[in-house]
Amino acid sequence: MEWNKIIESIKSSNGNVLVIFRTFEGPSALEKSWKNHLEQAGFKITHVINWWNSNGIFGMLEITFEDRRRIFGLWALGDQSKIIRIDKDVSTDLAGYLNSIAAGNLESSALRLLRDQY
Repeated sequence: MEWNKIIESIKSSNGNVLVIFRTFEGPSALEKSWKNHLEQAGFKITHVINWWNSNGIFGMLEITFEDRRRIFGLWALGDQSKIIRIDKDVSTDLAGYLNSIAAGNLESSALRLLRDQY
């Protein structure tokens, strides 16, 4: 994973950050990895939650920092870890993504983007 890009995006943003990426890590390992990298970079984490669909091939990671900003990681399993896109200062209204994940389908354009990359 390109951690320098993620960390710089968080530092240069006044709001929330959305990272859309592919990963070879499963949901539990992914959550531990993100938490570890962000804490090593000096971010104070207060809350971590990870949602994924029933077969565990795509999901969303949400990490809340001490300053109340959040980073959202919209992920899909793949054979490599690769950032697709980083958006800064995003809204916290990500219900559409969560509904797509819960339904096990690719309704949102961001989730379709992940599917179409490989």
